[in-house]
Formats: sequence, C-alpha cells, structure tokens
Amino acid sequence: LIYSLDLDEDGICLVKMTLTTMGCPLTDVLARDVSAAAKLVPEVKNVDVQFVWEPAWTPSRMSRAARLALGIHE
Repeated sequence: LIYSLDLDEDGICLVKMTLTTMGCPLTDVLARDVSAAAKLVPEVKNVDVQFVWEPAWTPSRMSRAARLALGIHE
C-alpha cells in the first residue's frame, strides 16, 4: 500500500500510501504503525504520512507471492 518514500536532508520522511478503500477503519492505525516503523531508521527524524488515491489500489498491485498466499488467482 506504500507508493513512495522520500527522505530529505533534514531527516523528514514523506510516505505516500493508499488504502484499499476510502473510509478504511484502520487509517489511524496504519499511519501510526508506518510512522513508528520509519522512525526505527536512525536517519529519520520525523515522518509525514500522506494518503493518496491515485493510482487506485487493486490486487494486481500485490506481488504474485502475496496474491497466492491470499488465494487470489488472477
């Protein structure tokens, strides 16, 4: 669900990610967990998580292994 990560010279990490659906009840949890994980990198001083809706997420964005693990046979 993460589309990009950018780390600037000041240690600010911009994470652009999406959700599988608008109104996802886990938005706050995902933002908190992504931020906490990024802060484990010593160079990261602060994290800005931005949710984006383009391109839209579909199961085709998953790796083949992930699709198989979830029983998705596209």
